[in-house]
Amino acid sequence: MSSDINRILIIDDNSEYRKALLVRLKSLFPEAVVDEYDVVNKGLPADDFDWNQYDVLILDYYLDQETSGVDWFNRYKKS
Repeated sequence: MSSDINRILIIDDNSEYRKALLVRLKSLFPEAVVDEYDVVNKGLPADDFDWNQYDVLILDYYLDQETSGVDWFNRYKKS
């Protein structure tokens, strides 16, 4: 099966969930690169983070006690 999805980014604070999702996505899109973003260790992405390299973004709602996925989306949506 051919897909236009070449690169996927998972942003979630739960490492076990990220790993499970990564395995599932790789089975659905074996040609795609699936990257994980560890919110707990990395915090907010830098302002120059290249969001355009991703075809799909999977963003958790509850990222930490101070910010949500909606907050991140609103902050970076123009990027």
